[in-house]
Amino acid sequence: MAGPLTAYYNGEYLTKSEISIQLDDVGFILGTTVSERLRTFAGSVFRLGDHLGRLMQSVDTIGLSDSVDLAEIQEALHEVVQRNLDPSTGPIDLGITVLITPGSSHTGPNLIIYADSLPFMQMSAWYQQGVQLCTTDFRQVPTTSWPAELKCRSRMHYFLADRQAREKQQGARALLLDQRGFVAEASTANLIAYSEAEGLLSPHRENILPGISLMMVEELARELAIPFSYRDFTPAELRAMDEVMLCSTSPCVWSVVSVDDANWKNSGPVVTRLQAAWKEAVGLDFVEQATRYVHGE
Repeated sequence: MAGPLTAYYNGEYLTKSEISIQLDDVGFILGTTVSERLRTFAGSVFRLGDHLGRLMQSVDTIGLSDSVDLAEIQEALHEVVQRNLDPSTGPIDLGITVLITPGSSHTGPNLIIYADSLPFMQMSAWYQQGVQLCTTDFRQVPTTSWPAELKCRSRMHYFLADRQAREKQQGARALLLDQRGFVAEASTANLIAYSEAEGLLSPHRENILPGISLMMVEELARELAIPFSYRDFTPAELRAMDEVMLCSTSPCVWSVVSVDDANWKNSGPVVTRLQAAWKEAVGLDFVEQATRYVHGE
């Protein structure tokens, strides 16, 4: 990806630095920006249909369905990926972000699609060391405020929760509970627990963002004959699990090594099996890819 990265903004292909949002855009003023984060594996966009389906559901939730063209998004996304891959060195995987804002009283919605390098340095550290979580006082946004399936950039609760987690333990990320005190999510990632007695457990779908990576883990678990179910569980139950893991778009799935005073070893057997199955499904060893990047290979 030599040179400035190409982005798409309302019908034009520009560099990221050329894109600007007006200060009176409702997406800026009220944080009503719909978002979607995707990535490529060996140059191919992962589960594009699922991501676009969730995006359009979010667009419908904020009432922009009649003003947003799915065909335009698909075409522009494909073009942004192609323009930012470097054929001289083979496929270089990308992160891709789609943002849709409502605009202002005198403009229509804004569509922004941009590519960036995957956070290989951070991802490699997570694979090699796992991640630490701390339970925070900041709760998941209740569904009486906005639907759990709405993926948007209103993320003040993540920011505050992560800041508190770092104050409790250097380098930790936040574990958010729902309004009833049950485990919900980590900041920007779905959480999954594993116990030998029950298999893989996720908080109830209606209380969490329906992650595309969470969907992938459920499918891989089925292939691996690992039970997978959704139910409420408390922080105390979580700390008693045999393994805990996170999943999200760029890093896929990786280990949690501590939640408050509970500890697990990195890369437990279930996480390792899920990573291996994921690598086989996408035809790429994403853990090795991140490691190679860190070592400059």
